[in-house]
Amino acid sequence: MDFSIPSEIQAMRDTILDFVTTRIEPKEAEKLVGAFKPAKAKAADAAAWVGVARAILNLDEFVTRD
Repeated sequence: MDFSIPSEIQAMRDTILDFVTTRIEPKEAEKLVGAFKPAKAKAADAAAWVGVARAILNLDEFVTRD
């Protein structure tokens, strides 16, 4: 059996880790998140989730093509 991780999953894992571990300037985080920041969330955490969501929404598996 091959238990290797597919390259797409590995790339997504790396992207998520980059967003979570990278320190972002508060002003840049606020600009990225805009008015969509949850009330109790830190701007940097919300910015990380925005980045992850953008990466997921840009996957070929998510986009429907004819």
